[in-house]
Amino acid sequence: MPFFAGHHRLTPTSSLSATPKIRYASWSLASSDHSRSCARAWPVIRPRAKTAARERCMVREEPGNERPVYRLFWDRGSANMAPHAVLREIGCRFELIRVDISKGENRAPAYLALNPNARVPTLVHGGRVIYESAAILMYLCEAHPDAGLMPLPGDPDRGAFLQWLFWMTNTLQEDLQHWWHADNYLDGEACRHEMKIVAERRLERMFSQLDSHLAAGGPYMLGNRFSALDVFLVMLCRWTRAMALPATSYANLNRLIGLVTARPAWAAMMLAEGIDWNGPLAS
Repeated sequence: MPFFAGHHRLTPTSSLSATPKIRYASWSLASSDHSRSCARAWPVIRPRAKTAARERCMVREEPGNERPVYRLFWDRGSANMAPHAVLREIGCRFELIRVDISKGENRAPAYLALNPNARVPTLVHGGRVIYESAAILMYLCEAHPDAGLMPLPGDPDRGAFLQWLFWMTNTLQEDLQHWWHADNYLDGEACRHEMKIVAERRLERMFSQLDSHLAAGGPYMLGNRFSALDVFLVMLCRWTRAMALPATSYANLNRLIGLVTARPAWAAMMLAEGIDWNGPLAS
């Protein structure tokens, strides 16, 4: 059975054998304590009641335990996938806190105090709160330069890294949003259907552009150099799985997808989020 946050009873020192530095917490937003919280300190987390199907428990900090360096607020298969995988590539301590969007937890006052956009991911590091997936990637990569996941200032590859990352989050991801969430933009089924058709047509051109880039200078976006850029792109590629021409249809993109998904950090991220390439795993 794959791991889902809150599905297994954890003691303060227990963990998954493959991910000894990671802490999981399940939380409830029903308490009035949450509405009084601010972004600098996550409120007191109260365990939910046990049910026959699931047990939820809180991982408490106790003397002698190493505190997590980062807290990542996430939901299944969302834009948190890339930051989550990068945290695992870095190998630092972090805590995963699920925000179940299907239950409206992203619109609870406590979460909105952290991220007023009601989206995931959100990263908390000490007293700092960072949202937007690409921004979190840059923040993590620059905080851990020894991981080698991003060209630093002065590196000849830095310009290409920034160009492609900004293009992916501003241009490619925008049309993916139009395809998946047309109801957020337009009223009327016919209008939404037309938006999806136009978005998919644009996405095919963009993925063809990426495939040509990889053909000319792959196998990674920066040539022979693996980076967080590849992780971010493969996350976006996964969101095309239900389209007529998914990203796996392009030979060079498919090669990149294979390289990234074969990495232990990506595989561990997918297992922890309870998903595979095609969707949620059965619990």
